[in-house]
Amino acid sequence: YRLLALLGFATVTEYGSKLDSITRHVGEITNELAEQIKQPDSHVEGMLSKLSAQAADLENIYSKASYRMAATKAYDSIVENRLEGLRVSRVEGFQGVKGFLNRRMLPAIDSCRAFSERLRRLSERISRAGDLLQTQTEMIIQRQNQELLISMNRRAKTQLRLQQTVERLSIAAVTYYGVGLVGFLGMSLPLEAWGIDLVALKAASIPIIAGFVWLTIYQVKKHT
Repeated sequence: YRLLALLGFATVTEYGSKLDSITRHVGEITNELAEQIKQPDSHVEGMLSKLSAQAADLENIYSKASYRMAATKAYDSIVENRLEGLRVSRVEGFQGVKGFLNRRMLPAIDSCRAFSERLRRLSERISRAGDLLQTQTEMIIQRQNQELLISMNRRAKTQLRLQQTVERLSIAAVTYYGVGLVGFLGMSLPLEAWGIDLVALKAASIPIIAGFVWLTIYQVKKHT
């Protein structure tokens, strides 16, 4: 059981450097994220892929090491129980069995416990960083959507003003040509015999033609 318990130390040795690398990279990402959050126009899009890569590496280590760490803990408990069950008394001047085993097991067992604790804390750290990154990303998306809505509203107002300008110009142009037609029609009629002045007739036709054109445009807009 002592040898089985010590198998976990080989796992710690194998994955310890990888865990150090993940810890360093996660620290760099969180520091960069903290700096970006302070900026009015933060850019955190690329951090999500970096953090996801570190989370995947950590999950890979956890899947390979968690069983061995749990087994080490269980075997260590068995060794402790067996030593207690032996009820061995220490002989004066000689090292006891429990002390002998502890001197050879405790450093490795403590390393395994520390490794498991590092895995747990690093997983929580990545989770918190992911939540913060997701919140920041959602805020950026909301700000972009708000800016898009403002831009669309501004374009809609511009289009409305342009449409109104075109309508006014259309009314003016159609009225101009309508008055011209009234003038041509008046020239072919004996207006002087009727006591009607051509200029006055054209002037009187302006509001009538303009009103008719405006009413026509209004009806078309109403039905569309």
